[in-house]
Parts: sequence; C-alpha cells; structure tokens
Amino acid sequence: MPFSKKLECYFEAWIGSPLWHKESLTELRLFYQFCKAVARYSQKRPSEGDIRRRIVERWQGKLDQKYLEGLSEKYSSLYCHLWDFQKNTPFPDPDIEKDPYHLQYLAMREESRRLVEKMRSGK
Repeated sequence: MPFSKKLECYFEAWIGSPLWHKESLTELRLFYQFCKAVARYSQKRPSEGDIRRRIVERWQGKLDQKYLEGLSEKYSSLYCHLWDFQKNTPFPDPDIEKDPYHLQYLAMREESRRLVEKMRSGK
C-alpha cells in the first residue's frame, strides 16, 4: 500500500536516519511520530506486512539480513500496537481528569443526542 506524501515524509524522517535501529530517544521519537501520523492522517491503516516490507526494502543489503528481518518484525508489530491504542483509547478521559467542564460538555452532548432522537421519532 503506497503512503500519502505526508506519511512518506514521516516514514522517511524515521527510517532514513542511519541510526533508526539503535533506539536512541531521537530515533524512537521519530518512529512514534510516524505511528501517530498514520493514526491521524490515514483512513486505512497500512498493514503490519506493508510496514515490514517497507523497512526491509529501504535497508536491504545495508544491514545483516537476519538482523534486518528481526528489526522489521519488532517495529511493524509495535506500530500495530500503537495504532490500535491510538484509535481505540478515548482521550481525554473525563473519569481520569475529573474535569467538571468536560463532564458537563459530555452530558450536554448526550442530552442533545436524546432530544434529536426524540424529535425524529415524533414523540
């Protein structure tokens, strides 16, 4: 699956660094930014296999093949976990933040939804 121009920029910012696989804070930050960009800008998530293949293609012949395959497995799996977390975790969580304004907003939104449903049903 091809990346959009925006995703390609984030991917290259991470994978284009010669130290991308050394897990320094800078390199990990770039990886997390790529994952966040996918969650934010993609309607359809590139698969784990897509990410694995892109990593291997980018570094084929420049790193030991077994080492590269291990890295591609690790990062593509982590990418999927981060994407799932980003898409399936409500944020901000009013129960955690105990923000009365946010709780009030949620209550008003729920009340509005009920009023609209009531108006549509004609009751």
